[in-house]
Amino acid sequence: MLEGEQVYTRFCASCHQVNGQGIPPAFPSLVDTAVTTGPRDDHIRLILDGVAGSAMQAFGKQLDARQVAAVVQYERHAWGNNPISERFIQNFTVFHGVQRFCHAGSMSLTLTEI
Repeated sequence: MLEGEQVYTRFCASCHQVNGQGIPPAFPSLVDTAVTTGPRDDHIRLILDGVAGSAMQAFGKQLDARQVAAVVQYERHAWGNNPISERFIQNFTVFHGVQRFCHAGSMSLTLTEI
């Protein structure tokens, strides 16, 4: 969780705030929302690809696979959201590294298997 909190503090907290409440509507809350309690694949894609036409930028080129997995774990566990495991971080790191090498960063394969 520490690594995820550090990534969150550096890259996310200025918009979504330290407490995850954000500054709606420009910077939505991450507390008990579809992003942090819904499908992991959607959460990961949001971080990697951002949201066109919004303030949510893409972090796929700024964060490595471990940082993405760690911040997803942190956001899904912090503020009372559902936790995911260290195993997820390890599996995602391996999976995403293979994805980037084999598919040039395409997320065409599902992440629900990991």
